[in-house]
Amino acid sequence: MRILMALTAFGALLSPAQAAEVGRVDEIVVQDTEETRAMQERRESTTAKTIVTRREMAELGGQTAADVLRRLPRLFFSGPPSINKDIRMNGLDKEFQNVLINGSRPPGGGEKREFSLDRIPVEQIERMEVFKNPNASHDADAVAGFVNIVLKRPPPKRTISVSGQGSVNDRADRLGDKFTATVGDQFGPVGAQVGGTRSDEFRGKDKAVSDTAKNERESESELKRFLTVSGLLNLEWRIGESDRVSLRPLISNQDESTDKDRLVKNLATGANKSRNRESEVKEASLQSYGADWEHKFSGGAILKLEGSWAMNEENKEKKTAQFTGAALAFSKNVFEDERKQDKERVAAAEFKLPWTGPRQNENLLSTGLKWRDKDRRVTKTNWEVNPAGVRADKTVPDDSYRVDETINAAFVMNEASLTDKLVLTPGVRVEFTDGGYQSGGGRSATGRFVDWNPSAHALYRIRDGLQARASVARTISRPSFRDKVPTRSVKPDKVEEGNPDLGAARSINAEAGLEKYFGKTGFLGAGGFYKRIVTTQVLRGSCA
Repeated sequence: MRILMALTAFGALLSPAQAAEVGRVDEIVVQDTEETRAMQERRESTTAKTIVTRREMAELGGQTAADVLRRLPRLFFSGPPSINKDIRMNGLDKEFQNVLINGSRPPGGGEKREFSLDRIPVEQIERMEVFKNPNASHDADAVAGFVNIVLKRPPPKRTISVSGQGSVNDRADRLGDKFTATVGDQFGPVGAQVGGTRSDEFRGKDKAVSDTAKNERESESELKRFLTVSGLLNLEWRIGESDRVSLRPLISNQDESTDKDRLVKNLATGANKSRNRESEVKEASLQSYGADWEHKFSGGAILKLEGSWAMNEENKEKKTAQFTGAALAFSKNVFEDERKQDKERVAAAEFKLPWTGPRQNENLLSTGLKWRDKDRRVTKTNWEVNPAGVRADKTVPDDSYRVDETINAAFVMNEASLTDKLVLTPGVRVEFTDGGYQSGGGRSATGRFVDWNPSAHALYRIRDGLQARASVARTISRPSFRDKVPTRSVKPDKVEEGNPDLGAARSINAEAGLEKYFGKTGFLGAGGFYKRIVTTQVLRGSCA
């Protein structure tokens, strides 16, 4: 008893000091990291998606969005040696995918409607989202899937970042330098993020090929330079607790120059046969201006209105000097000049309404409208100059053309929590395409078609950390611009004609998979997909 009383007294003597120590800890704050939030979003999303955060971009390495995405499964890229430009998901050609910036498709200048992801530096990206199968709220032209690039948003407090780097890689003959700076801050209800990047890189290659059948040996050396300058501004204005207004200008300029020397020699004797010296300069300039307004109603409903205007211009000048014979005598200069201009205007409205079903299950009804107007101009001229300085025009009128397309879309979709384990998201999207097409040769045509694209996504939570997904969606891939223009090209082995009545390729996409989550950031997944693509479709049109 004496021992117990002594211990009690000793504890009483210590308790004030201990209480004082505990009293110094006012509160304990546990903060989720960017990675845990992204993983939680991926886990709870009814549409399967992969999210790449800023930290993951730094860990994966790379200079551009394409350099990072190429490290993800089922994503491939094409382009010049050691350059990642055009995305190819699931191995499909570049016209079967879609690239979005802040949810809108930028005009990229490509014939197959593609946008080159080497034009967006990683320093300007908040995160990237990869969708393998779209739902009804997304644009339907995404047979292989789509990527959404979310540019940096204003930080919660003042942030300044400046970096510079240089690189040399002898194996790839790669060298260059890069400088970037970003500044973000909050000014009361207004947040701002401004930044710019300048990247200057060189790529070189040398190769030699022997052809015994032709008795020739061809050697080629090439040097490419890419100078990319881009800048962004993101402004967010919060009006009270229910309204947010955003402005998102983006400017990106990329100058690409190529010098190539191709020499052909007689394989047996080593005598010269021909030589081509080619120089090409391509300038691409993108300017995009977007704005949106989001309002939250007291009952939980959300209304979002957005609009954007974007223009992409590409100018290409190419010169090839040709030499022939053992003495490599000058034969002629061949010139090519091509000008492309793409303008795109977008207006959209989306409304989300949470509601309770008859079984007291939670639902989220989404509906929206979207208007996209496309204006494309292509002008191309070719000529040759002989040793006497005489110029010969080689321009083909149908190489120049004009395209005007308007796409109106509407969708409705419901996210229904049928049980505490099963979430089903059915929806349907309809898109009306109305196009006008005119060739440089004077022919004009119109084409109209309608696409109904239903979809359904299911998420089933098997047990804690283990869940299954399944989805099916109908998607489309619109034809390349030149395939729609009423042109006619007669070649020795074939005749090519554009068809304004050519409709979009259609695909039924099915995806299924299992996902296992470990802790807050661990993840293991396995899945499979099926795509049935129909690429031939002729619909109504008129030609004059």
